[in-house]
Amino acid sequence: MEISVKKENGTTEVALDGRLDSSTAEKLNAVLTKELDSVERELVIEMKNVDFISSIGLRVFVSAYKKLNGKPFIIKNPNSSVQEVLKLSGLLKVFQVVPNRF
Repeated sequence: MEISVKKENGTTEVALDGRLDSSTAEKLNAVLTKELDSVERELVIEMKNVDFISSIGLRVFVSAYKKLNGKPFIIKNPNSSVQEVLKLSGLLKVFQVVPNRF
């Protein structure tokens, strides 16, 4: 998995490219842990290049969400299979999920 971070106007955007599963979740967790303290306004996870997310990936998202202390956690551009996993897990009600914000 490739991970890139971009900060602009108080928004921290983390773009993911690849599968989010047990072999990549720790890498994402390390990046998010490093970035969470500096999120000014909101955290956006760009998912357009992610074709799979496992329960371990969801756990990384939930952990990051809790550490944001009420700041928005936004999932941008999830494909239909990722969106279905979010729906089945009940996380569509927790996270903001948007097509293309910017």
